[in-house]
Amino acid sequence: LFFTVPIVGRYSGDHYRVATTTANTQFTVTCRTLTSSTPTTAHFTIEFNDATGSGFKVFNTNSGTTSGSPSSRKEDLQWCCIESNNPVLVMQYAQGRTADTFGGPLMTIIPPVVQYLNNYTVPTGKGIRESQLDVGFTIAVPRDDTYFRSPNEDGSRILVNTEAITPDPDEGWIEIFCANGQICGYSARVEHAPDG
Repeated sequence: LFFTVPIVGRYSGDHYRVATTTANTQFTVTCRTLTSSTPTTAHFTIEFNDATGSGFKVFNTNSGTTSGSPSSRKEDLQWCCIESNNPVLVMQYAQGRTADTFGGPLMTIIPPVVQYLNNYTVPTGKGIRESQLDVGFTIAVPRDDTYFRSPNEDGSRILVNTEAITPDPDEGWIEIFCANGQICGYSARVEHAPDG
């Protein structure tokens, strides 16, 4: 089980590669947009190469757009859950400046939910003037009846510097759905003003 979230400020679409070393690997991608709480699910089979003993599938979760205002482009972004029948490695890509008007291309490995920790240190650019750097991050948390049932009931359990997080007011908490249609996690974008 993997949760994917849009990369902040990148509106040209989210690109993924799912790789495996196990034949007959299938996976589902269940996504929802910011403006729709109805998820859509796509099913994939990884084309396995017996000669190399591996296989991968590349896909995009949305077409993305580079036209219109940032707020209208945000409506196309998608929060997703990836589920597979065998172990997989999930990588997320962002295009560079020509597609998103800023930043370089990047690749990041998405950890599976079972490897999430309960404590993270996030560098926030202390000593950099706020006008020079927007500091923020997006979190994704699994729904767990012991620790986190819903943001409305248990939002205080997710803390930043000992204070309950306040999600981006334009987005709030975003539900992440699994293929069975149930809510299996939540995501929120958090802005942080660096000190001094």
